[in-house]
Amino acid sequence: LSSGVSTFGFLRTAIKPDRIKLFFESDQYHKAMGANSLIDGQLGDFDTNNANWLGFHGNNLEVLLEFNTTRIIQNVALNTLISPKGFDNHFPYGYSFPPTIIQVFGGTDIDNLKLIGTMNPVMPSKTSVQEIKSIYTTFKPQSVSYIKIIAKPLKKLPEWHQSKGKPALLMVDEILIN
Repeated sequence: LSSGVSTFGFLRTAIKPDRIKLFFESDQYHKAMGANSLIDGQLGDFDTNNANWLGFHGNNLEVLLEFNTTRIIQNVALNTLISPKGFDNHFPYGYSFPPTIIQVFGGTDIDNLKLIGTMNPVMPSKTSVQEIKSIYTTFKPQSVSYIKIIAKPLKKLPEWHQSKGKPALLMVDEILIN
C-alpha cells in the first residue's frame, strides 16, 4: 500500500548578502528577528504570529543588501503572505496584501545605485484565497555590490473589502536573490 501524498515547495536563493540594513522599522506586532529575518532562510507559515514574519504597515519595506564581492544577479523576490480576508479578530490592522510596487536598485557604488527592476504585483480580488507567494522582479543580469529594495504597502483597502479605505499590511519573511 502506498502512503499519503505529501507536497513540498522549494525556494531558490543562490546569493546571500554579507550585510543587511533595514531603513524603517516593521510594525509593532510583526518584528521577527529584525532585518536578518529577511535573509536567514527561515520561512513563515499561515500563522501571522510566526516569528519569521516582518510586517510593514504605514512604513515601506526599504532594505539595503551589501556584498563583500561583486555579484551578478538577474532577479530578486520577496516571499510574502497574502491574506485578503484577514487573519483573526484580534489583529488590529486587518489584512495582508502584496506591495503595490517593488523597486530594485543596484550597482557597485553605494552612492550611485540605479533602478534595475520594477514590479507591480497583481492585487487580490474579492474571491482571492490566502497564500504565501514569492513575488519576483526580473531584469537583465547586473553586476552589483549593493542592492536596495523598496516595497510599498497598499495605502487603502479596496471598495469590496469589509475594511475598505484602511491601510493593508505587507508581510515578508525572506528576500531571495538569484
